[in-house]
Amino acid sequence: CSPQWSWFGCDRRPDAANVLWSKAAFKGDVLAEFYACIQMDRQADYTRPSDLNVTICGDGRDLSSGYSFIFGGWNNTMTRLLRREQIVAQTDQILLPRKGQVQDWSNAFHRHWFYIRILKQGSRLSLSVDGQEAFQWEDPEPLEGGRIAFWTWDNGVLIARARIWYQEL
Repeated sequence: CSPQWSWFGCDRRPDAANVLWSKAAFKGDVLAEFYACIQMDRQADYTRPSDLNVTICGDGRDLSSGYSFIFGGWNNTMTRLLRREQIVAQTDQILLPRKGQVQDWSNAFHRHWFYIRILKQGSRLSLSVDGQEAFQWEDPEPLEGGRIAFWTWDNGVLIARARIWYQEL
């Protein structure tokens, strides 16, 4: 579909997570940016568009060990930031396209790579999607650092042009 790009992808796993952890751990300020899209299902449709997620400062095993940025989670009803298991920021204004909101449902996803940018700078965390800021949050007790996970829930995902900028390895 996009022959000019190379990507990493995974098929849908019903009621399960697809997770890709970094081998390296990062400390201090961290910026993770990547392009992601929902993988087309076997019927050439997008039956469950949701959950283009990333976790930073994780332990490399448990997604709830760090900060999790969940774009279009909860069946594409909410975009949230979780600190470990606690919701600390959320919006219902930055979501994946929904049926009825766009004229051409298939093309809302086909060849659309969502640009997702997560920044942890000191105690401030922010998420933006396609250049639009979803939210910012200040952590009174910032997590030290750790591994990064690109992941989805009950979905197939493609990830391209992923970059991680860091203060300390």
